[in-house]
Amino acid sequence: MNRTDALYQSFLEILREELVPAMGCTEPIAIAYAAAQARAVLGKRPERVRIEVSGNIIKNVKSVIVPHTGSMHGIAAAAAAGIIAGREDRELEVLSEVTQAQIEEMRAYLKEAAFEIRPIDSPFIFDIRITVCADGDQATARIVGSHQSCPAAARHNAHHRPPVQRNSVRAAHGPEHPDRGAYRRFR
Repeated sequence: MNRTDALYQSFLEILREELVPAMGCTEPIAIAYAAAQARAVLGKRPERVRIEVSGNIIKNVKSVIVPHTGSMHGIAAAAAAGIIAGREDRELEVLSEVTQAQIEEMRAYLKEAAFEIRPIDSPFIFDIRITVCADGDQATARIVGSHQSCPAAARHNAHHRPPVQRNSVRAAHGPEHPDRGAYRRFR
């Protein structure tokens, strides 16, 4: 196979899309990434966190240790890690710079914040939607389709509607995508 062949170039493109740096198991990291994005959009520490995920995510995250959390495991721990210590600009390396003090803060946050975890009604195998709330405001981040898809996010202000939205819509899932136009993508 020659490096200039179309087939070779297609293989390279697939590898570029699929091989991305991540800190540990990608499902809890994707939850942490979405939670960090939601917290960033909210602009403050959430009091309540609703985590809606597809069955595949529940199965793959419920017992997995979340990297850089001092052996915490599960869906709520992944979200708490993203909210407390997540660097949303690092994408799937969102937890790469966690400190010991942040690990202790995560443990306390898991006890003080209200976490709700439930299955999402979605046709997608990979679907994560995290809604965070504080002082009557809320923000939502959603990752659909794959670990590295850029989260869509929206903020709802208690004193001003409609939602504040960021940047432009990505047409990756086509016009039939259930959230097309409702969420905005980062970058």
